Amino acid sequence: MKKITIHQLYYVKCPVNHLLVIMLISVFSLPIYILFEYMINAPYNVINLMLVFSTVIMISCGIYDVKKKGINLSNVFAIFYFGVLLMNNLNISALQKEKTIVDAYYFLSGPIIYFLILRFYNKIGKKRLKKRISINADIIGIIIIILCLILKIYIYNVKGIRFFSTLWRTEEAMAFTIPGATGMADIFLWLSLMMVPVIRKKWLKVLAILVPTVCIVLSASRQDFIILGVYIGLAWGMRYGKQFFSKKNTIRCLAMLMIMLVIFSVWGNYRQKKIGWTNVGASIAFFMESRTDNFIVNWVYGYTGINFDVLKQEVIEKEKTEEFRALVLPIMRIFGGTEAVLEYENEVRTYGLNGYNASSFLGRYIREFGVFYLVDIMLLAVLVIILDYLCCLADFRGGQVFLLTMTALTFFGDYYMGVVSMFFAIVIGIIIHFMVNTTRNR
Repeated sequence: MKKITIHQLYYVKCPVNHLLVIMLISVFSLPIYILFEYMINAPYNVINLMLVFSTVIMISCGIYDVKKKGINLSNVFAIFYFGVLLMNNLNISALQKEKTIVDAYYFLSGPIIYFLILRFYNKIGKKRLKKRISINADIIGIIIIILCLILKIYIYNVKGIRFFSTLWRTEEAMAFTIPGATGMADIFLWLSLMMVPVIRKKWLKVLAILVPTVCIVLSASRQDFIILGVYIGLAWGMRYGKQFFSKKNTIRCLAMLMIMLVIFSVWGNYRQKKIGWTNVGASIAFFMESRTDNFIVNWVYGYTGINFDVLKQEVIEKEKTEEFRALVLPIMRIFGGTEAVLEYENEVRTYGLNGYNASSFLGRYIREFGVFYLVDIMLLAVLVIILDYLCCLADFRGGQVFLLTMTALTFFGDYYMGVVSMFFAIVIGIIIHFMVNTTRNR
């Protein structure tokens, strides 16, 4: 009788076998987790075990779904959000506090509902609208790139280039922005990336990627660097569909990920030197009160896993505002201007743990309504579905990838509504693509 390997069993179409393998993986992950915590002398409790078990199940479901259907909103969310939540439970930082059942409710209930809504949506067939106007995509692409360059050069000329400046502290980042102009420049920057799939000339495709990349480097924005890297990675991954997790692609993906993490960490060290730290490896370990001296692990963990403890200590355990504003930030920006958005940001801002203040996409919604944040999460899912459906109707492939990027980064923050320039970029992109010729969309 021919033996069946675990790998073969995992991809058998029978749902019983699929569920069985996921449960086995989840159960075997618990002793591995306990052993790791023992090795780094980190504390853990029953809630940690529950979170590890739950997250491994969700990650496994996401990976299986990619293998079955290709990359989509629900499986990207499952892999990225729950993957980082799993990392959080490694307890690498001494800043982290013991998890409670209340934390588990906030970390799991809303995201699982969000995942299920997106999963249901992915089962619905999507159509493309027949366009009455057909404009050459290359012409639109050139216009967007030129506008991006004009605005960026104007900002650099007035405010200087942050990459070459000594003013690298977080509180001084606003010194390099011009209200209105910076937001418009960012919109054209993201639109340039989103135009890549429909641009036909190869040199113009390269330019549409190169211009945003150079602008991001000159702005010295690690957040934008992460967005760019995730966008390019997801765009590359979507080309392979169900074959994304082939052996060759998995090796490529891991190699690209390692390169990105090293660049990100080295960039972080460079920034620390600009601020004035001489021993940069020790500085990141010091800020995070890390249980390891590996600076790459510390930089990555400081921008991923620690976010959930910022959410726990700075949002879940604090008083709620009981206001409904997080989902309407773009509307506030239109009618109230930049001042209205900045005022809101100052009200809900978290000062974090030793400078770490990212609280995942849940932060603002929990800060507003506490245990009833599920209502906000369901409304957010509906808004994301509407945007994705409009992208499908307009054949806006770049917008779909950009929406996937926002979804992948939910572990870091709310990029759907929280970063107004990104929201307007995708809306303007949808409007443009209803008039752009996408017959050769690749």
